[in-house]
Amino acid sequence: MKKNYSLIAAALLLGGVSVNAQTDLLNLPNSAAEAEAAGCGQMWNSYEWGASLPAKELFSNADVKLTLCSEALVTYNGGSKAGKNVYGGTLCMSSTAGNWVTDPVYDPAALAVTKSGKQGGALKLEPTVDGKITLYYSSGFNNRSMFVYDMTESINEGMGALILANNIEQGADKGDQMKADGVKDKVHTPTFDVAAGHTYYIFGSSTQQELYRVVFTSFKDDAYTSALAADNGHDALLLTLPNNAAEAEAAGCGQMWNSYEWGALMPAKELFSNSDVKLSSCSDALVTYNGGSKAGKNIYAGTLCMSSSAGNWVTDAVYDPTSLAVTNSGKQGGALKLEPTVDGKITLYYSSGFNNRSMFVYDMTESINEGMGALILANNIEQGADKGDQMKADGVKDKVHTPTFDVAAGHTYYIFGSSTQQELYQIGWNSFMTENYNSTTDINEIQNTNAVKSNNRIYSIDGKFVGTDAAVLSNGIYVQNGKKFVK
Repeated sequence: MKKNYSLIAAALLLGGVSVNAQTDLLNLPNSAAEAEAAGCGQMWNSYEWGASLPAKELFSNADVKLTLCSEALVTYNGGSKAGKNVYGGTLCMSSTAGNWVTDPVYDPAALAVTKSGKQGGALKLEPTVDGKITLYYSSGFNNRSMFVYDMTESINEGMGALILANNIEQGADKGDQMKADGVKDKVHTPTFDVAAGHTYYIFGSSTQQELYRVVFTSFKDDAYTSALAADNGHDALLLTLPNNAAEAEAAGCGQMWNSYEWGALMPAKELFSNSDVKLSSCSDALVTYNGGSKAGKNIYAGTLCMSSSAGNWVTDAVYDPTSLAVTNSGKQGGALKLEPTVDGKITLYYSSGFNNRSMFVYDMTESINEGMGALILANNIEQGADKGDQMKADGVKDKVHTPTFDVAAGHTYYIFGSSTQQELYQIGWNSFMTENYNSTTDINEIQNTNAVKSNNRIYSIDGKFVGTDAAVLSNGIYVQNGKKFVK
């Protein structure tokens, strides 16, 4: 994300104004003294190696509550992976779940603790306002998944639904290649929406998941979304759609309701391709102009109207998403096929208005679940008429939703929306091999609820350790003991 450092500095000088309203929900000990004070047990009979954190409430305010479901291992100074010496206390997450889930109707709480009984780290999230969550974690160069379930009783007759299965497929060969290329292990930042009154469980697959931050952003905060995808530091923007009648006709699109005035019917075609990633539309799809009718109006260009015959919650993660690409009308489809040739992450920019709609992503690679595929993302925006009316009354505009998920080289993904009224504005792509994949700058601009770390280590605004003596530093913005300062 591009930053205006002069404005940030001015805000800091004028009384420490917060850069945004995002909040870090993890409050973990970051030293032996803090671990003992927090009532933690010892790891391997010593606090030197880490601590065993008991099940407890980790964060609570008027907007959201986060609870640790079971005893979990905590290590210090960002753990052993990408967060080392950048983040504070680190939650080591694991479960008995495999990397791909074929049955989304089990109780994730049962997977919270491994056979050793020491590592668990499953988290229970209870928002009281709509918003989104970003997880900051690393698995090293291991093939691991981070799962999120919505276990609200009203969903799927109490069975719940899988929301996120963010997989990092970095086997030994990939890890060795990336190390040979001088590419450091990165921090993964999947993002998903949450609804007020729902109950979510967050947990990792197997072992070696290091969770650094859980960041909550209220739907009512300006930080919930950015106006333009192009400003968010993507390697590439994958959607190029006609934005007027002339462009639609030149692109070989059909007319909507016998006129290009209302929009265009775009045939199945390749939409983007370079050496890293290819995006194709699977079927005829409706395209409207000037950002459609919702949050993107007059901000984004051509808009892809996405829909399918899928409902908002999926109970069977083993169906072929291509069969859901077109609604009964045959007019609106918009299912997309994504084929990356390098590892990376995708951000979707879309709006459903004030409607209860989901955006789905499936990995349909033949090697997964014996060719049955796996659900990767089911991002639901539960904004019914009552919520919509309330938000309008509060002066809160319809927002652009930005779920983010990882993708693996050589895999095939399908992206599609539930029902109708999904407007997709843009798709941002970031290769795992570029700096845009993850910026440690982002962590410094989040309200940190952790105890202040008093080790006097100083970091630059991009997260680099620069020593402990501020006097020898050049002019700029730095972070020390959890606080920004300007020199």
